[in-house]
Amino acid sequence: MDSLSIPKKTGNTIVYADKKDINADIQEIREKGESIRSGNTFKVSSGRVYEIHGNSVHPVSGPKTINITSIEYKILALTKKEGGLPNAYRSLDIQYSKGIINKEQYDRTKMLIDMIRDKK
Repeated sequence: MDSLSIPKKTGNTIVYADKKDINADIQEIREKGESIRSGNTFKVSSGRVYEIHGNSVHPVSGPKTINITSIEYKILALTKKEGGLPNAYRSLDIQYSKGIINKEQYDRTKMLIDMIRDKK
Protein backbone atom coordinates (compact mmCIF):
# COMPACT_ATOMS: atom_id res chain seq x y z
CA MET A 1 0.00 0.00 0.00
CA ASP A 2 1.54 3.26 -1.11
CA SER A 3 -1.00 5.77 0.06
CA LEU A 4 -4.28 6.36 1.77
CA SER A 5 -6.67 8.29 -0.42
CA ILE A 6 -10.16 7.29 0.60
CA PRO A 7 -12.87 9.93 0.25
CA LYS A 8 -15.09 10.04 3.33
CA LYS A 9 -18.29 10.03 1.26
CA THR A 10 -17.59 6.50 0.01
CA GLY A 11 -16.65 5.16 3.41
CA ASN A 12 -13.29 4.07 4.65
CA THR A 13 -12.37 1.04 2.61
CA ILE A 14 -8.74 0.17 2.05
CA VAL A 15 -7.55 -2.31 -0.52
CA TYR A 16 -4.22 -3.93 0.31
CA ALA A 17 -3.74 -6.13 -2.74
CA ASP A 18 -0.53 -5.88 -4.76
CA LYS A 19 -0.33 -2.81 -6.95
CA LYS A 20 -0.19 -4.96 -10.11
CA ASP A 21 -3.44 -6.67 -9.09
CA ILE A 22 -5.14 -3.33 -8.46
CA ASN A 23 -3.90 -2.05 -11.81
CA ALA A 24 -5.36 -5.16 -13.48
CA ASP A 25 -8.68 -4.42 -11.75
CA ILE A 26 -8.65 -0.85 -13.04
CA GLN A 27 -7.79 -2.04 -16.54
CA GLU A 28 -10.84 -4.34 -16.48
CA ILE A 29 -13.02 -1.38 -15.52
CA ARG A 30 -11.60 0.71 -18.38
CA GLU A 31 -12.18 -1.98 -20.99
CA LYS A 32 -15.87 -2.24 -21.79
CA GLY A 33 -17.29 -5.68 -21.10
CA GLU A 34 -14.43 -6.83 -18.86
CA SER A 35 -16.15 -5.98 -15.58
CA ILE A 36 -19.74 -6.22 -14.37
CA ARG A 37 -21.24 -2.75 -14.05
CA SER A 38 -24.17 -1.78 -11.85
CA GLY A 39 -24.69 1.99 -11.81
CA ASN A 40 -21.42 3.50 -10.58
CA THR A 41 -20.05 0.21 -9.22
CA PHE A 42 -17.92 -2.33 -11.05
CA LYS A 43 -17.19 -5.91 -10.03
CA VAL A 44 -13.98 -7.28 -11.54
CA SER A 45 -12.70 -10.84 -11.95
CA SER A 46 -10.65 -10.61 -8.72
CA GLY A 47 -13.97 -10.36 -6.85
CA ARG A 48 -13.28 -6.79 -5.75
CA VAL A 49 -15.93 -4.12 -6.22
CA TYR A 50 -15.01 -0.52 -7.03
CA GLU A 51 -17.11 2.61 -7.24
CA ILE A 52 -16.53 5.59 -9.50
CA HIS A 53 -16.89 9.11 -8.13
CA GLY A 54 -16.11 11.76 -10.72
CA ASN A 55 -12.76 10.76 -12.20
CA SER A 56 -11.72 8.60 -9.24
CA VAL A 57 -12.15 4.89 -8.62
CA HIS A 58 -12.37 3.68 -5.01
CA PRO A 59 -12.52 0.19 -3.48
CA VAL A 60 -15.81 -0.87 -1.93
CA SER A 61 -15.49 -4.56 -1.05
CA GLY A 62 -14.01 -7.91 -1.96
CA PRO A 63 -10.80 -9.85 -1.39
CA LYS A 64 -8.02 -7.93 0.32
CA THR A 65 -10.25 -5.00 1.20
CA ILE A 66 -10.90 -3.82 4.72
CA ASN A 67 -13.57 -1.45 5.97
CA ILE A 68 -12.17 0.71 8.74
CA THR A 69 -13.57 3.30 11.13
CA SER A 70 -12.75 7.02 11.03
CA ILE A 71 -10.50 6.58 14.09
CA GLU A 72 -8.54 3.82 12.32
CA TYR A 73 -8.27 6.01 9.23
CA LYS A 74 -6.86 8.89 11.30
CA ILE A 75 -4.29 6.58 12.89
CA LEU A 76 -3.22 5.28 9.47
CA ALA A 77 -3.02 8.83 8.12
CA LEU A 78 -0.36 9.53 10.78
CA THR A 79 2.00 7.19 8.91
CA LYS A 80 2.23 9.76 6.08
CA LYS A 81 3.56 12.50 8.36
CA GLU A 82 7.18 13.10 9.36
CA GLY A 83 8.11 10.50 12.00
CA GLY A 84 4.68 9.03 11.45
CA LEU A 85 5.19 5.34 12.16
CA PRO A 86 6.08 5.71 15.85
CA ASN A 87 3.22 8.18 16.28
CA ALA A 88 0.77 5.84 14.54
CA TYR A 89 1.74 2.94 16.81
CA ARG A 90 1.55 5.18 19.89
CA SER A 91 -1.86 6.55 18.89
CA LEU A 92 -3.10 3.03 18.21
CA ASP A 93 -2.04 1.90 21.69
CA ILE A 94 -3.64 4.96 23.33
CA GLN A 95 -6.95 4.51 21.48
CA TYR A 96 -7.05 0.84 22.46
CA SER A 97 -6.12 1.44 26.11
CA LYS A 98 -8.90 4.03 26.41
CA GLY A 99 -11.43 1.63 24.90
CA ILE A 100 -12.04 3.85 21.87
CA ILE A 101 -11.23 0.97 19.54
CA ASN A 102 -11.78 -2.72 20.22
CA LYS A 103 -9.37 -5.66 19.82
CA GLU A 104 -10.51 -6.43 16.26
CA GLN A 105 -9.96 -2.81 15.21
CA TYR A 106 -6.61 -2.75 17.01
CA ASP A 107 -5.39 -5.89 15.25
CA ARG A 108 -6.65 -4.74 11.85
CA THR A 109 -5.03 -1.30 12.16
CA LYS A 110 -1.76 -2.73 13.46
CA MET A 111 -1.62 -5.11 10.49
CA LEU A 112 -2.05 -2.17 8.10
CA ILE A 113 0.58 -0.04 9.89
CA ASP A 114 2.98 -3.00 9.75
CA MET A 115 2.33 -3.35 6.00
CA ILE A 116 3.06 0.35 5.48
CA ARG A 117 6.22 0.04 7.59
CA ASP A 118 7.41 -2.97 5.60
CA LYS A 119 6.94 -1.10 2.29
CA LYS A 120 9.25 1.74 3.38
